[in-house]
Parts: sequence; C-alpha cells; structure tokens
Amino acid sequence: MASPERRAGKPHEGAARRQTRSDYLLSRDVMLKAIERLLVDRKDARFSLAQLAKEAGVSTATAYRHFSDVRQAIEAYYENLVDELMVEIVAIPRDVSPIERFEKACRIWVRHASRWSRAAVYIRSPDGFLARLKGGDPMVTRIYDVLAPLTLALMDTGDIATQRPEFAVLVWETLFDERVILDLMDGMHWSTERIAAELTQSALCALGHRAD
Repeated sequence: MASPERRAGKPHEGAARRQTRSDYLLSRDVMLKAIERLLVDRKDARFSLAQLAKEAGVSTATAYRHFSDVRQAIEAYYENLVDELMVEIVAIPRDVSPIERFEKACRIWVRHASRWSRAAVYIRSPDGFLARLKGGDPMVTRIYDVLAPLTLALMDTGDIATQRPEFAVLVWETLFDERVILDLMDGMHWSTERIAAELTQSALCALGHRAD
C-alpha cells in the first residue's frame, strides 16, 4: 500500500499534469491565431517559426515544441479551421428536412469562412479536391465524410438529381471556396447573410434542385 506521503502527492501530480496540458493547449491556440494574423498581414505563407513565435508572444523553443516547421504549423491552422466548421455542421439537428439541413450547413459555412477567408486564401493546396480525396488527404476526407451524407439525403428525398456524391461535394465545396466568399465580401460588398443565401441557391441549382 502506498505511504500517506505518496497518496497525498498524487492529486498534486495530477493537477500539475492538467496545468501542463492546459498551458500546452493555450500556447497552441495563441500560435494558431498568430498564424492567421501573419497570413493576412504578409499576404503569403513565407515566415519562419521564429517570426511566428514573436507574433504569438511565445519563445522560439515553445514554437518548436508544437511544430517542426512552418508547413506543419500552417497545416495545423487549416486543420483547426476545417474541424471547427465540420463539428458545427455535424451538430445540425437531424429532426429537420434534408433541404433545411443543407441550408443550415451553408449558412454555417459562410459564417466561418467570412472570418478566416483572408488568411486561408494563401495556404490552399495546388492539388484538386478529388485528387486529394483519392490520395487520402485527412482534411479533405473529413470534409467529404461530413458533406456527402447531406447530399445523399437530398438525393433520397428527390430534392436534387441523383449523382455521384463525390461530384455533388465537389460542386458544393467549389462554390463555397473561401476565395469566392472573400470576393463577394470585397467585390460585391455583400453581407454574410446574402452570400449564404445566394450561394445556397446557386449550389442547389448546380446540383439539379427540383423545386416544387
């Protein structure tokens, strides 16, 4: 049996580990936000981990504890954006019709992208969506796994034409590209509500929406 001293020490050790984990997550969040600022300010992804650390207000050693290089840091930033978006779309209640779920997903998408599109436009992959999906890209696979069921549900109810889900998701993802959303914000001066409404209708039309 452990001594009283060791038993008394365990809660303290557990609290220390939790604090260390909390500090780690906090510094990571600070750096992800700093990546966004650097991308917007520099209008490209050419910066060093030392510059990222300075922007985030952490030590260079801390930056290297999180990321081996800038590419990994940017991938983590983009993965975080995608994850936040997909989590909210997955959380859409299932007690609404497929068309309502699609519309809600579109509004969520535009709301998220309107916040980070100015940064994300500088870190897009040169490879196409379908090529990355076929290659097993984790982020693209995550997007597809969330969006494909929504398009299949629309096909099942006859709201859109029957088609390959890969094509349906490609059309949806292309119309809601952050560059499109940024262009509409800056070039047309549309509100996020109007952007969501217009792109939703465009996506439905492109997918063969069968209006009553």
